[in-house]
Amino acid sequence: MIRALKSSWWVHLPGMLAIAVMLALMAARRPWPSRVPVHFDFQFQPDRWGSPWESAVFPVLAMGVSLSGIWATTMWVRQEKGRKSFNLVLPLVTAPLGMIAGVHLWFWSNLSLLARTGRAPGGWWWAGICAAIVCAASVILEIFRKPIPKEDEPDPPAKSQAEIDAEREMRRELPPDGRWIYFSNQRAGWARWLIVGMAILIAGLGVWFLRLRLPRFSGISMICTGAMLAALAAALGSLSVQVNAEQLILRAGFVGLRLLRLNLSDIVDIRVETFRPLTDFGGWGVRHAGNTWAYIMSGNRGVRLQTRIGKEYVISSSEPEKLAAVIRAGMGQTSVSH
Repeated sequence: MIRALKSSWWVHLPGMLAIAVMLALMAARRPWPSRVPVHFDFQFQPDRWGSPWESAVFPVLAMGVSLSGIWATTMWVRQEKGRKSFNLVLPLVTAPLGMIAGVHLWFWSNLSLLARTGRAPGGWWWAGICAAIVCAASVILEIFRKPIPKEDEPDPPAKSQAEIDAEREMRRELPPDGRWIYFSNQRAGWARWLIVGMAILIAGLGVWFLRLRLPRFSGISMICTGAMLAALAAALGSLSVQVNAEQLILRAGFVGLRLLRLNLSDIVDIRVETFRPLTDFGGWGVRHAGNTWAYIMSGNRGVRLQTRIGKEYVISSSEPEKLAAVIRAGMGQTSVSH
């Protein structure tokens, strides 16, 4: 993770420079007028007036976009494994950042005119030019970026005593005719409540915007965003693992959305491992890094499955030894006899 960050962060230098220019222009334009237009429609016609401080949301928003872009680029670089591929996420991040910077620069460059008349020409021109400059500069830096050399992966560890004990327990409990189904469930824990809290906060801000008689679109869109976040937390807030003698099935949330169905006959290796969700996969939830799909709800332990076609899956579990033992039993690889 750290090596990938060191290799990739500098492609976002144009965006960081744009944010620095945004802040510098705000400082250079002091003293500010007491009242200026602070909200515009798509034709850059003002529909609300207020303090110039309200425009500080633009550099804050640009910083958030930049940090998300750095994170996405770091994840992209980690899965290259010595073979560089162009970062397709980069333009999708830098172009919006450039547009935000362009609108902000347009606003502060025309601050006096906006304070007097409420109008200034060239809003979309500033946004388009800045988006093109930031995006093109970032893409050029991406072209010259070098991939991280591929590292030799260590040999998988042998079975621990806990895994052997779990296999012995499963062999005693599972019927020999293969007519069994194993269930386990894991909740997202604090991450789930964090999303719920964000949903309540965003929806509450939307209600406040409506009460202040701000543009209805802003308030309604925030309420809808909060509702969607709450629905997402409810629908994907837990991970259900189902294993029988033939398949492994992962489902999410109370709706039972199927995330993965894997035939046990396609698995060639399984091992229990300890991982770092944030460092190894960039966080919790459904993650993708290289040829590995990770399904992590909480904790830092689980099982890693390797298939015949080279794909790998990491599944978090509160009882990874038992889950590994059940999968091995379905595969017929359990070495402990009755």
